[in-house]
Amino acid sequence: MICHSGKQTGLGHLSRTVSISNMLKKKFKANIKILIIGKLPNDNMFNIKSFKIIDLKNNFSNVPIKDEFDLIFFDLDPKFIPTKLSIFLDKVSSFKAKLISIDGLMNFASVFDLIFIPSFYIRLKKNYKYKTKIVYGWDSYILNKKKVKKIWKPGNTILVLTGGSDIDSLGKSWPKLFEKYLPKGSKIIWISGPFAKKIDIPINKRIYIKEYRAIKNLNNFIYQANYAVTYYGVSFFELLYANIPTVTFPAKKHKSKLRSELNSIKQFNLSEVARDKDQAIKLLIKLIKNNKRAFTIATNARKMVKVSGLLKLEKEIKKLI
Repeated sequence: MICHSGKQTGLGHLSRTVSISNMLKKKFKANIKILIIGKLPNDNMFNIKSFKIIDLKNNFSNVPIKDEFDLIFFDLDPKFIPTKLSIFLDKVSSFKAKLISIDGLMNFASVFDLIFIPSFYIRLKKNYKYKTKIVYGWDSYILNKKKVKKIWKPGNTILVLTGGSDIDSLGKSWPKLFEKYLPKGSKIIWISGPFAKKIDIPINKRIYIKEYRAIKNLNNFIYQANYAVTYYGVSFFELLYANIPTVTFPAKKHKSKLRSELNSIKQFNLSEVARDKDQAIKLLIKLIKNNKRAFTIATNARKMVKVSGLLKLEKEIKKLI
């Protein structure tokens, strides 16, 4: 399993890789080796046993891999695709292994046996040759299985997720805005990634803010929450699955790329969708004050995201082997 991880690429690719590897161990009794391109969080928050770190600048010129695997997975950041990836793919395509891409590399579809997209949204050119290799849909999100929260109830606990590195520095500006504008007595559970700076918590008695860093189990925090605000990404769909009314927005560098996808989320009425971090605060305040709206989007979200994509991926792998 080959994936990106680090301050520049975030933790989403590694998180998905770990979820898939756990499924492979359980369902197929697989032995897993993970090649991490970039950096592993210092405390190994995912408890990965067998792994090797590859420098982000390596460019696939010296990736240690032999023809000894049944499956080879790739989960790479599209902004950091190595220029020599095609050479590496030519090499491993001669192996006995089946090649599987998670969430991308569609330009290299000719060498892959499966391209699994954990999304309901995909855009392909009309003349794209390899549509039969691509699997996606609402049942394709790689989510950790958890107890289902069936009925949403209002409350004062707000979960804030800012990704592996908080690339827009929300930890500097948001705590002060929360203190100023959120209802008195609000309880903020702030989850910071291992590559993020510590947040600036104002000295106050009006609201409560607690920061947790590089946590190993997000599920426990999700089920404490009455509302959530998060970057659009893997964790957003964990929140939808858990029936939590959520405000989501794109990181600044992904804003143009995600516009169409986020518009679809908005049209499905699954979440409050903000154009940026500033509007996200305003929409969160409105959501907290509108129980009817919160209940509606929580209910809609649970109807759409019913199961983990790990079940679907398991079936697809069985077809390959």
